[in-house]
Amino acid sequence: MAGRVAISLAFGAISIAYLTPFVRDATDGSRNVTVTSCTNTVAQRQQRSGSRGRTRVINYEVYEITMQLADGSTRVQDMRLHPRDNESASSQAVYDVLYEACVTHPGTTGMTLKIMPHSRTILAARLN
Repeated sequence: MAGRVAISLAFGAISIAYLTPFVRDATDGSRNVTVTSCTNTVAQRQQRSGSRGRTRVINYEVYEITMQLADGSTRVQDMRLHPRDNESASSQAVYDVLYEACVTHPGTTGMTLKIMPHSRTILAARLN
């Protein structure tokens, strides 16, 4: 019984830690950040799924976008090499702007991002 309680508490703590950025975003709202330049590299990533000895590993590539912000900080964001067919129009628009600024014209194109600061979700993007 004590083991079940400990496991339940551990899962509860993990759930709270995972949801905290989204809750904070809901209360704080979005903000705009200015990107002065960005570059990209193609990076390898792994996704593991499954359980109990039946783990499946999927290897895939992403653009690792490195953005220099106007305040002097750096933000790194992964972006798929190809957008998904079932993406919403707003997600597709963000992908197109990031692709244009960071892949097609790296280091020379600035942009403004509307982000949720705690979960680091990009809601909208436009070229400057």
